[in-house]
Amino acid sequence: EWNYIDTGAFLCEDSIFKTLNDLFCEEDHVEWSDVINRSDMNVYENEEPWMDVDTKEDLKRAEDLLMRSLKKDEDGFISRHINRRFSRLITKRLVNFDIEPNLISIFSFLLCIASSLFFYGKILWIGGILAQISSVLDGCDGEIARLKLKESEFGGFLDSLLDRYGDAMIMLGIFSLLKFNFLNISILAAALFGSLTISSTAWRFENDFKKKIHTHEGWIRYIPAKRDERMFIIFLGGILGTIWLPAIFWSLFIIAILSNLRIIGRILIARKMRVA
Repeated sequence: EWNYIDTGAFLCEDSIFKTLNDLFCEEDHVEWSDVINRSDMNVYENEEPWMDVDTKEDLKRAEDLLMRSLKKDEDGFISRHINRRFSRLITKRLVNFDIEPNLISIFSFLLCIASSLFFYGKILWIGGILAQISSVLDGCDGEIARLKLKESEFGGFLDSLLDRYGDAMIMLGIFSLLKFNFLNISILAAALFGSLTISSTAWRFENDFKKKIHTHEGWIRYIPAKRDERMFIIFLGGILGTIWLPAIFWSLFIIAILSNLRIIGRILIARKMRVA
């Protein structure tokens, strides 16, 4: 007994039906290779990964392979080792529902606003946890977009824009806990400009040099200044700040230093490539 047909998907011209009719008039059993040979068909392989799924075990392996393929080469340390583990679990469940990736981007941004408000309200540990949850969900929108073949320029633009606003909101929430003086204002400005410029330098480098910045950063790429890493620093600052309030100041200070160090490194790389 059987209840499935093992087949593939093929895009053919309508003349294929005449070929099929002729073959079935001649033979009782016809293979797809017979159709290809009779019609002198050109076969094009897209060289994309594929897997033959015949059993439930095969289906599970295929799903696992798809989930593992969602990571990106430019992922930061936290994203590779922590965030993706959680985001893939969430994505695996959400992908079965009719949820647009852009809605997840918006929800992630709303969590940033909530995080900012909790920092402003001096409930640091919740602010830190919400910042980290937002960071995890920030990976889900892209994962779902890739799985559902819904990647778009607008989606990437919206996600990047909301990330920048989310970063600024959280840092302003943290700043509300600090004394209003020149030192703290300077650190806030450095953290904000560093966070905003990290993404723009990557985009500008790719646009001008037609290469991904992370493939040329060398040891500089290990400076934890990407968004997933910055949000994790804020998460730690929120948790530790509940016990020792200065920890939240140091989280902002560390982000300011690390993000601008990485930007300086990128400037040197761009200058070296321009000379070369």
